[in-house]
Amino acid sequence: MQILLLLTDLFDATGGIQTFNRSFVKALDDLSVKHNINVKVLVLNDTGKSSLSAKYISSGNIEYKYFSGNRFKFFIHALKESARADKVIFGHINFSPLAVLMNSGAKKYLTIYGIEAWKKLNYFKLAGVRSVNKILSISVYTKRQIKNYNEIINTFTIFPCTLDPFYQAQPGVDEDLVLPIGTIILSVARLDPRERYKNIDLVIKALPEVLKNIPDAYYVIVGEGTDRFRLELLAKNLGVRDNVIFAGFIPDDLLSLYYESCDIFILPSTGEGFGIVFLEAMYFSKPCIGANAGGIPEVIKDKETGILCSPNDSTSLSDSIIKLLKDNDLRNKMGKKGKERFESKFGFCSFKEKLGNIICEF
Repeated sequence: MQILLLLTDLFDATGGIQTFNRSFVKALDDLSVKHNINVKVLVLNDTGKSSLSAKYISSGNIEYKYFSGNRFKFFIHALKESARADKVIFGHINFSPLAVLMNSGAKKYLTIYGIEAWKKLNYFKLAGVRSVNKILSISVYTKRQIKNYNEIINTFTIFPCTLDPFYQAQPGVDEDLVLPIGTIILSVARLDPRERYKNIDLVIKALPEVLKNIPDAYYVIVGEGTDRFRLELLAKNLGVRDNVIFAGFIPDDLLSLYYESCDIFILPSTGEGFGIVFLEAMYFSKPCIGANAGGIPEVIKDKETGILCSPNDSTSLSDSIIKLLKDNDLRNKMGKKGKERFESKFGFCSFKEKLGNIICEF
């Protein structure tokens, strides 16, 4: 079987989609021997400078090509390779127009994630979406949203995210952490003005009420971006500057220490198709607080592995934080349940098994 996989990014960038793509490629690499599969992976934005490829591609059955952002070469190469493919997997909805131009005999799959699919698609993207055989959606919510905005009758499979197959707790020392002594509330997010839907500011606004009940509480924000100055000013104006720690960018070998050291994880985002950071927290048995919005309710099981608060509601958020921080037994119970849910539903083995079922159909 010949598979052509088209991706935006793989080894050069970090983020939720990149983690999904690396997991996808590693799963294909593992499956290729068992199912006699040859895979060509074309990546638009990779430059070939990363040394990670050998870690994820080791079977000898996957050919990896990168195009350093050259769209023309990427599209021409994709069309050429599709003529020899039995199956073509489009790793982003922006590639969907290519489906109309490709080998009609190949089975076509499209992966969709979040806000890029939560809108009315232009004519070319919609035509491409309608021409694929199956859509792989990371959440029921994303499936619902694309169907709400567009008239499509495609077959869907819900294909949830997982963590990087090599994700694990990293050895480290406490001196590496930029953490105060106290009760730690953790968020991990890019501080990008275009991603204010993550609602980091809402947590800061909830902090004065939290501190009335939990005086030693500190809000630690891991992540960097140009929205940081606005958030720092907000913390100062609310009188909680000393209790908000901007840790900045933290490399993966230290990030696990932040998860291990926190008491609860929080991200009240209203724009997540899934939310991989919640899986990272669940991996470390941490209870999670998220908004009852987007794909987050499919990750956090309300009142079992964490709490879903009302979207954009700082009072609901502060109440949820206070409830968890005041009850150590409840935190431990939810953290344990979260770990169990991660292992049974979102682990890499489950991800790989589901992908194997998908590529062997038809």
